[in-house]
Amino acid sequence: MDERAAISYVTTNGSSLEKARLSCMLDGRPATAEEQKLIGFQNPDGGFPYRTRPGQMSSVAATGFAFTWLDDMNILTGPVAQAAARFLLTNQRPEGCFDESPALAALNPPAWMMPDTLPSQVFNTANTLYWLSRSGLGVSAALNSAADWLEGQQQPNGQYGGFVHSTWLSVAGLALWRGSDHPPATSGLDWLSGLALDTLAASQLSWMLLSLGACGYGRNSYFSKALTELFRRQSPDGSFGSEDGPAFAVHATLEAIRARRISMAGQQHQ
Repeated sequence: MDERAAISYVTTNGSSLEKARLSCMLDGRPATAEEQKLIGFQNPDGGFPYRTRPGQMSSVAATGFAFTWLDDMNILTGPVAQAAARFLLTNQRPEGCFDESPALAALNPPAWMMPDTLPSQVFNTANTLYWLSRSGLGVSAALNSAADWLEGQQQPNGQYGGFVHSTWLSVAGLALWRGSDHPPATSGLDWLSGLALDTLAASQLSWMLLSLGACGYGRNSYFSKALTELFRRQSPDGSFGSEDGPAFAVHATLEAIRARRISMAGQQHQ
C-alpha cells in the first residue's frame, strides 16, 4: 500500500471532519476542542442524526457510524462518546437486540436501518455490542443481554443472519465481550474465512480488518490474506473504493490507512 498517496488523497479531497480524523490518526493525539466542533451536530439525546443530516432524528446505525469518527479522533471515551452510548442503551429492546425507532420507517431508510426487521436488528445489535465493548461505555447487563440475543441469531454454518457485515461485527463484538476463544465468535470467524475476498469491496475489507484486528484476530492467516487483497485494491490516485459509491471514497481510504497501521502495530508485538 502506498500510504503517502492515500494520505494525499484524503488531504486533497476530504471534508474538514475527514481531515481532522486523518490528522488525529497520524499524530496519535485526541481531537482539539476546535476539531470536536466538527461533530457538533450530535442531537441533544446523544444520538447522531439519520444520514448525518443535522436536525434529523437520531439513529442507532448513524450513532454507531459516528463511533468510527470518535475512534479516529482518539476521543472514544470522552463526553461525546458517553452521550452517544447513553442514546444507544435507550434503544435496546427487552429481548436484548438494539433497534431503530419505529418513527424512522417514515423516512424510507435503507434495509440496514429499517426498524423492526431482523437483518437490521442483527446488524445494529452487533455494531452496538462492538462499540460499547470497545469503548468500555456499556452496561454489563445490557451487553450480556445483547450478546445472548445475538448468539441466538447465529446459523448452523457460523454465519450471522442478514448482511455480511453483521458476521464480522458479531464475531468482533462477541470476542471483545466474551473472549476471542468464545465458540460463537470462533465459528463465525471460520465462516468468514470461507468468504471469497474478491467479492468484497475495498471498504468492506477495511471494515472487516479493523473489526477483527481490534479483538485479537490480527494474526489469523485470513486477516493477512484480506490485508493483501485490500492493498491490491488501491487506485492510482491513492484512494480505495467504497461499496456506497464514489462519495464515500475518502472514508474508505481513511479506513484503509487505519487498517494498515493496525496491522503494523500487530507485527511489532509478534
